[in-house]
Amino acid sequence: MHSLLIASLVAAARDPRDSKCYKKNKTSTTIEPTRVPEPTKPPRPTVTPVNKPTTKRPEPTPAPSGVRKGRLTWNNFSNQGAGTSGAGACFAKFYPDNVPVVALATAAFAGGKNCGKQVTIYANGRSTKAMVVDMCDTERDGCIPDTVDASKAVWWALGINLDIGVTSITYSV
Repeated sequence: MHSLLIASLVAAARDPRDSKCYKKNKTSTTIEPTRVPEPTKPPRPTVTPVNKPTTKRPEPTPAPSGVRKGRLTWNNFSNQGAGTSGAGACFAKFYPDNVPVVALATAAFAGGKNCGKQVTIYANGRSTKAMVVDMCDTERDGCIPDTVDASKAVWWALGINLDIGVTSITYSV
């Protein structure tokens, strides 16, 4: 049986007409190779553009319209030591030096409407936030308009030495 199989393979190899890779031309006796179709290529994936990060820095945000020029002074909001003026007008509480709190001049205090609000203070290339807890009375306490009387924590956050006593700032409520 093996010899019969080998004989048929040898005969097919000698006569190309017996092979499946060849076909007979109908008009002539020549034998032409059949064309094997090329494998189909998979479709190319659709490329979706990706938003690339820009190397251009964003424009700085302009200061809010409510930013005011003022002066920063120091106050002791605790119930101990020099500079204590009593409990804050907003909540009748005292605050330790490490808590960022402020007293605003009469006009900015707005009759107490700004009690508990955050004030952003800008100075020395830095900014910090502090809570409004008191009023610095322009008539009774001698505060000039736009004074922000601040705890030590505010001065420390702005990197300003307390010994200077007063410095220019901008602030917003």
